[in-house]
Amino acid sequence: MLLVVAGLFIRSLNRAEHTSLGFEPEHVLNMMIDPHQIGYDEARTKTFYRELERRARALPGVESASLSYTAPMGFPSHAGPIYVEAHPLPSGRQPPVILFNSIDPAFFPTLRVPLLQGRRFSDADTETSRAVAIVNRTMARKLWPNENPLGKRFSFQSAAGPFVEVVGVASDGQYFFVSQDSQPYFYVPLEQNYSSFRSLLIRTSGPPESLMTPIQDVLRTLAPDVPIFDLRTSEQMVHGIEGFLLFRLAASLAAIMGSLGLVLAVMGVYGIVSFAVSGRTQEIGIRMALGAEARDILQLVAREGLGLVMAGLLIGLLAALALTRAMARLLIGISATDPVTYAMVAVLLSAVALAACWIPARRALRVDPMVALRYE
Repeated sequence: MLLVVAGLFIRSLNRAEHTSLGFEPEHVLNMMIDPHQIGYDEARTKTFYRELERRARALPGVESASLSYTAPMGFPSHAGPIYVEAHPLPSGRQPPVILFNSIDPAFFPTLRVPLLQGRRFSDADTETSRAVAIVNRTMARKLWPNENPLGKRFSFQSAAGPFVEVVGVASDGQYFFVSQDSQPYFYVPLEQNYSSFRSLLIRTSGPPESLMTPIQDVLRTLAPDVPIFDLRTSEQMVHGIEGFLLFRLAASLAAIMGSLGLVLAVMGVYGIVSFAVSGRTQEIGIRMALGAEARDILQLVAREGLGLVMAGLLIGLLAALALTRAMARLLIGISATDPVTYAMVAVLLSAVALAACWIPARRALRVDPMVALRYE
């Protein structure tokens, strides 16, 4: 049972690490700040962020920079109930709540998020222009199945609006936590959805860690008292608590428990078979005196050990089936009843059992028939 759980978590970790993130975290540095914490009003905050982004782009080694409410795989996150225009909800049904992010026009190029249809945001998407949004492929298929989502409108505030118009469709990705299923998600322009809390995302040509000190110097020049809530590379975020860390911890813990279980199983099989052989010393001597071959003695000893293992395999696999159903939501890209994992565990235990039986069996073959007949 422990080996099955370990195998599922290890295979799930491997699948998770090869899951498409929907963006490229390499060479990206993320810094989270909020000028409101030191009393900046909206006008001063906007001026501060424009100057911060301009100076960040001027730093040596910076390819692009972007501002957004949050970074992928980071905290915090926006979410709102979705009301599709001209599609009233049935009586008693609640609107779906979908995560979203407020971004500037440079967000998609900086993180290299693929755009599948339509256009990205531009500097023309301001407070005075029509409200727009970019949805991911899953949201487009969920809200407008078999339809072109471009030009469709929805609201994330109320059924009466205000409505935003879909101008683009982005690829699916991982947003808040690594998930097996594609989650609906959408983006709105920062200029149309003000927030004093923002993430500065910087794509670098070299190691992003080399920009940590320069970007802090820029920030201290503009606003010495602004606190930095987080300063990490996107790869650190992907491999942190929001990303693969929990999967690695689960896989490591399960592997340790599985290894201990395997050691106990080997010791148990070896001990029981050794005890059984010592109790049948006289019988083995008689069989050898009557002409039993080495192969017959080996089969006799191995049959006893393998019988124990087969019974344990059956009980353990049934228990594993019951246990893994409860942890199905913790697995990525693999079923809780994955036949490959169960087969590998069964083969491994059988091979280990044969090895554990081999030493007692070999010792039985070295028994002198005359000594065995005089035994006790």
